[in-house]
This record gives sequence, C-alpha cells and structure tokens, in this order.
Amino acid sequence: MTCEEPLAEDDRLLLPVDQHFEVVKVETIEVIFAAGDYSEVHLSCGTHTLMLRSLVEWQKRLPEKLFVRVHRSIIINLDSIDRVEEWFNGSFRIHLRNGRHPVISSRRYSAQLRARFR
Repeated sequence: MTCEEPLAEDDRLLLPVDQHFEVVKVETIEVIFAAGDYSEVHLSCGTHTLMLRSLVEWQKRLPEKLFVRVHRSIIINLDSIDRVEEWFNGSFRIHLRNGRHPVISSRRYSAQLRARFR
C-alpha cells in the first residue's frame, strides 16, 4: 500500500475477513483503529478485520475529503459521524451512526476535525 496511488470514495479494496477476502468500497469503511503493527478496519455492515498496515499508510491513501484522523490511533469516515460532543480539555466525543461505542478525539486532532465542518 505504501507505493500505491490515493483512493477515491468509490474505489474498491480487497480486505481479509475470516478465511476469505471481501471486496468493499472505500466509502463503507467507518473507522480504523491502530492495533500495534496492525490496523483494525470497521465497515458499515458491522464487519471488522485486522490488517498488517499502519494508520500512516491508510492516511496517505484514503480520500482526504471523506476521512480524517481524530487521534493518533484513530481515522474516521466523516459520513459515519452521527454527532459530536465537546469533551475534556478541548477534545471531542464522537458518536457514530451505527451505535458503536463513541470514540474520543485527541486535543491535538480536534482542531482538524472542527475545521472539516466549517
């Protein structure tokens, strides 16, 4: 993934799920969490998978228009956000449309998130 071109919203990826691969549109990725050397990719259908890929690699490829880093360990799809609450010390508590537990942005990345909604 490091030397590949940036992705568009309607591009498709081949993601490992259980014992097979699924073809998914980039726009169906809701949130990506860092998990050590891996990343945990959560899709809008409720499926999630672990991949040997860093958040830096994801951030370089994902469409900037659709995805934003909200924490050093979290990238989120802007279309997956249901609501945002102010949290502690300038951070945000971000509620996703699928009802998954909210994610907390870091103070460092909160300004970037705020700028995306102006």
